[in-house]
Amino acid sequence: MTGLLSFAIRYAFYLGTHVPTCVWALLVGACVLPLRPGRVVHLLSSKALAAVGIASYSIYLWHVPIETWMHRRHYAFVHHFGEMALIAIPICLAAGFLSYRLIEAPFLSLRKRWGPAV
Repeated sequence: MTGLLSFAIRYAFYLGTHVPTCVWALLVGACVLPLRPGRVVHLLSSKALAAVGIASYSIYLWHVPIETWMHRRHYAFVHHFGEMALIAIPICLAAGFLSYRLIEAPFLSLRKRWGPAV
């Protein structure tokens, strides 16, 4: 949370406006405050979103190389951010889940044999 606020403050000074800071503060408040049961709570507690959270580090590691490769190789048909996102997000999710399943999860299971986490 502190990281988000410090990013918002730096962003506000960079742009010279405090509108992004207010938006970030509202966003952090929305994430921290308890929610009433409804569609948003149901979406946030879905198994698909939990799976993305579990594999999020692997997704994070793969998104820049994949997007860089796409930008260099396929720039002829990817002209806008929306087009890039429609193509890159599924590829990044697939690469992240595959990487988590084949690399990260086996090493996490090995950790249990070595001893308790500190």
